[in-house]
Amino acid sequence: MKNISDMDNKRILEAMFDDLAVVGNDGNMLYVSDGFESQYKVRREDVIGQHIEKLEKEMILNPSVARRVFDSKEPVIMSHTNRDGEHLIIHGIPVFGEDGNIDYVVSYSVPEEVITSFQQEKDKLVELLGGYQRALDKLQTYITKGMTDLMGSKMALESINKIKQYDVSVLFTGESGVGKTTFARYLHENGPRKDGSFVEISCGAIPENLLESELFGYKKGSFTGANKEGKVGLIEMASNGTLFLDEIGELPLKLQAKLLKTLQKKTITPIGDVKEIPVDFRLIAATNKDLKAMVNEGTFREDLFYRINVITIEIPPLRQRPEDCVTLIKYFLDKFNLKYGTQKRIGSRCMQQLCVYSWPGNIRELGNTIERLILMTDNNIITEEDLPLHIVAEHHTDVMETESIEGTLPEQMRALEKKIITEAAKKYKTSVLVAKKLGISQPTAARKMKEYLD
Repeated sequence: MKNISDMDNKRILEAMFDDLAVVGNDGNMLYVSDGFESQYKVRREDVIGQHIEKLEKEMILNPSVARRVFDSKEPVIMSHTNRDGEHLIIHGIPVFGEDGNIDYVVSYSVPEEVITSFQQEKDKLVELLGGYQRALDKLQTYITKGMTDLMGSKMALESINKIKQYDVSVLFTGESGVGKTTFARYLHENGPRKDGSFVEISCGAIPENLLESELFGYKKGSFTGANKEGKVGLIEMASNGTLFLDEIGELPLKLQAKLLKTLQKKTITPIGDVKEIPVDFRLIAATNKDLKAMVNEGTFREDLFYRINVITIEIPPLRQRPEDCVTLIKYFLDKFNLKYGTQKRIGSRCMQQLCVYSWPGNIRELGNTIERLILMTDNNIITEEDLPLHIVAEHHTDVMETESIEGTLPEQMRALEKKIITEAAKKYKTSVLVAKKLGISQPTAARKMKEYLD
């Protein structure tokens, strides 16, 4: 095999690059190709041995890519001009020695057609990314704003839109799972403090002995186990934004008094400190309890109740608006299909079963159910056979009620049990699976299947 000589290397490089240039680690030009002369309008002998700073001053290299490479110790792509004012795109590459220092910088111009091709590809990518961003923005709008249209009654939405621009305290009421947190965030994001923080805390999820320090913060060294640097409280973090107190009915009486003082004076005093810190926030609260009844019982302060109860908006439970069920199911299908890359759909009979269920857990339960169905169903069409048994069982209970079954309680219970066992046997086939789904033993399931099906 023929070895490549130095002359061959030179010929190969000049065939690849019209205006190849090599600069040594002292900054002097060591080599330029024949094409360099025509590209830069200068004779080869006028640049060989010259320092790049001198060539920059003479506007031969305007500017020098080699100097940029020496400074950055990385490859550089840049634009410069020759003596005729023509623009060139130059690629400079460092060649490192064994000591890790640059021995040479090799540079050459990138052909115009390559730059054009790169620019076209860049434009395509920018357009594609722009499309993705627009899609994400649309999805975000759909989730944060469109979802509220699904979760609340018309009256609730009208109330929210009337007061969203006013900096008043708002209390959301309604059962667990109706979407009070989502509405609170929607109110913040469309209100006068939307550029500030939305700070959320669940008053029932944090132990009472920690809740005060979470809300008001503490000074360093104020108690055993405290952070050495102290802690900024959530109320202070919400300043110029919104503080959302979920499950405010769980707030202990001691902290109710301290919160009331904060709302009145617009200051807080961290634990272990004597200095008051000014705060300015919008308060949004939520509860699934009857705060007025708690006031009468003495478990919730009346003065705090009226302070947070400037505007009260009740979010109705899902069972009171069954007309929203289909829309919500389609929303959750789209959401979780997008999340998991699936294309699941719900059959018509399955949709009917879902819409007659009472949903005691409201929208949260519905969303969790649709997500579970998407993940656990093998086929792309979700049928009534895929539904959790408690949903099917409730439906059968409703049917039994509408049929006005007569007889003693044991007789009616037996009829209902027969319905459930028969449906489970059709769906799951074996006594092992029936037992697992109904939460009974396998022998019991086998006995009852024999009793009702034979």
